[in-house]
Amino acid sequence: MADIFLGPAGSPVTLPQICWPQGSPPTIGTDVQKQVDQVTMLDGSTRFNIKTVSPASWTLVWDGIVAADLTTLLGVVAVNAVQVYKNEYTDNVDHNVVVTGFSHALKAETAPRTKKFTFTMTLAEIG
Repeated sequence: MADIFLGPAGSPVTLPQICWPQGSPPTIGTDVQKQVDQVTMLDGSTRFNIKTVSPASWTLVWDGIVAADLTTLLGVVAVNAVQVYKNEYTDNVDHNVVVTGFSHALKAETAPRTKKFTFTMTLAEIG
């Protein structure tokens, strides 16, 4: 099974497995935004000028994780430095990233003895 890693260079942490709905393939997309100007030339042809390309970003979501997995994720987002992100589900390439946001919550429908949490983390590539 593929893994997702995030952490300081040389000591990344294996993140908890992401659970997808039954029968669904893994869907962790990469977001990249471009600012493009479109110009119509005198001869009628169209040309494009790419002005800026934003860094890649990823949003990872865990649903129904246990307290130990939540602790692992909170430890990773507490690192206020550049980290290495590698996702074996997608491109298996090391990306230098920073955590730009995260949120977590206790799932209301879980029993008191088996607390489950949701966790969302957003990463942005740098450099």
